[in-house]
Amino acid sequence: MRIEARPRLLKDIDALRQASVKKYVSDFIDDACYSNIQELITHYDFRALKDNGAFYRLRIDEYRLGCRYDRATDTLILMRLLHRGEIYKYFP
Repeated sequence: MRIEARPRLLKDIDALRQASVKKYVSDFIDDACYSNIQELITHYDFRALKDNGAFYRLRIDEYRLGCRYDRATDTLILMRLLHRGEIYKYFP
């Protein structure tokens, strides 16, 4: 699976103070490179947000990582990493 990160995600990660959340995101990205979407759902708290299965979220303590999955190109696009109270205002 290909992984892409949006520029806004990189800003979100830089703004984080919790090193444990940054490490968890890093580990998730490493695993996602060698996994398919079903393996990520099984091993992480990674769930679809919409019925069409294009948008997903990863739960990391008090934070959520918003992603979009493109089935045609088998690409996971990492879009936003925000506190759980803010993520659904900006994503999807």
